[in-house]
Amino acid sequence: MSPKNKTPRRTLSALLFCFLLLPNVAFASFSDVGAGYEYGDAIQAMQAQGVIKGYPDGTFKPDKLVSRAEFLKMVFNHIGYRPLERLYPTVYTDVPAGAWFAPYIKKALDLELIRYNPLVPIYLPAEPMTRLEALKILMPLEGIPTPFMPEEAGLLFQDIAADAPYRHIIHAAQDTGIFIGEEEPYFFPYRNLTRAHAAELLYRAQIYRESQGIGMMLPSIDIEDQYGDLTRVQSELVNNPKFPIFLNVWSKINQEYLHNDELDQDELVYGAISGMVDSLDDPYSTFEGPETADDITDELEGNYEGIGTVIDSFEGQFIIVGIIADSPAEKAGLKVGDIIKKIDGISTTGLDANELIDSIKGPSGTTVQITVDRN
Repeated sequence: MSPKNKTPRRTLSALLFCFLLLPNVAFASFSDVGAGYEYGDAIQAMQAQGVIKGYPDGTFKPDKLVSRAEFLKMVFNHIGYRPLERLYPTVYTDVPAGAWFAPYIKKALDLELIRYNPLVPIYLPAEPMTRLEALKILMPLEGIPTPFMPEEAGLLFQDIAADAPYRHIIHAAQDTGIFIGEEEPYFFPYRNLTRAHAAELLYRAQIYRESQGIGMMLPSIDIEDQYGDLTRVQSELVNNPKFPIFLNVWSKINQEYLHNDELDQDELVYGAISGMVDSLDDPYSTFEGPETADDITDELEGNYEGIGTVIDSFEGQFIIVGIIADSPAEKAGLKVGDIIKKIDGISTTGLDANELIDSIKGPSGTTVQITVDRN
């Protein structure tokens, strides 16, 4: 186990050196953040940049949990995104177009940092943000790569399984020092994020990015104003000098192909996408058509439904990571963090995602008995 600690130690040493290079700013004048507070440097830096603010009573409330909407605003503010004063409609039914958090949720959707499940069309903006969710948003926005890593790659944290689907994200966080150092050798991916820890993650990401000369995902302007409905990357595709070749081939197939009346337009699009992904020659990058893509997304992202929960898997166990308000799950007293052990008295051990969903759904109108472990 000892070899896995060498790289993180060197990384953290470099980060500590970078701390000394940051300009001094006036210490945050929060009554509950003293000069010796462990995350004081992060809080003062984020306050000076206008990323975070305190409360009217002069406190910061460092131990208060950060909601999913609040964290999105923090991270987008951190990279310089400032939305205009206008409505931002989204596909989520619990995100009003005029809400203060609507522009950040819409931007996260546009950049595919968060996913929309039409079966559960809500975002739950007031729910706490978990550490894993935060990294999935923070790392790409800060321009920090999260390449897939082989299982044998050394990992500092003892609570991350070798075959965890999000292992590459945690590995990147380890190598860049973007984690809560006091809790080594654990990462606690499903632990809810506090305001102090959110500031610390943003601060560490900034230090790493600046030390490596990495650019952020977004400039300080509103992308929608410059490119209309297109993001920067999408606009670059349309303006690529080779893009007309694609349109020319598309036109010829649809106009001159002998059996063009039998063409399936969707299949043509999926074929083009598959060819693009295959050109990467990367065994970890694949594209699946609609018949299997939903299954793969459910397996990797944990978007399962049936009783009003969002469930993820960890070390062969199914953990509740989100609960819909007024759902059967909430009314039954289920909590985020509960581990589902049995469905109607039958153990969930060995079940895959689809089998779990089928067990939870059951026949229409029936009652399902769920047994959970709660820490």
